[in-house]
Amino acid sequence: MIERALVPHPTTPAAWVDSLRVRIERGTGVLGVEFRLHGELSRLRLPADPTGRSDGLWRHTCCEVFIASTPAYREWNLAPSGAWQAYDFIAYRKGMRPAGVQPPATRLEQGPSALTLAARLPLADPNGLARLGVAAVLEDRNGVLSYWALAHAGERPDFHHPASFTLTLDPTP
Repeated sequence: MIERALVPHPTTPAAWVDSLRVRIERGTGVLGVEFRLHGELSRLRLPADPTGRSDGLWRHTCCEVFIASTPAYREWNLAPSGAWQAYDFIAYRKGMRPAGVQPPATRLEQGPSALTLAARLPLADPNGLARLGVAAVLEDRNGVLSYWALAHAGERPDFHHPASFTLTLDPTP
């Protein structure tokens, strides 16, 4: 199991967030991810996204997981509402198309100062080596977005940048 802190992009801080951490565990053919947000959650905007598959989730509060097998990668978007999307890319921001995948199993727990969003994501190559990027977009109640990731590669937030894929998963657990 891997556990790491996500950090805000320097241009989009959110003083109301105490911490945002991710826990990752590789299982047979699946990747378990758990995002844990702590802070003044009354300031977090949780839009009533539809449940099921939906585009544009990154425009509001959304957790994201990027699974790369260079140069191709898959992007998962997970909203607290239960909405989700998965896209396949053939290279950095090229060839985007919806991934042919089943809905991920997700779980949301929310309290006054903590929110946990967990998901089990199928791995495209369950026996292969994978590099991961993990990120989140947090929207405050005024509509201001803050971009969080394990690493930020540029002057502007860009979760797709290969330098943002900082974790490596060994083949088959």
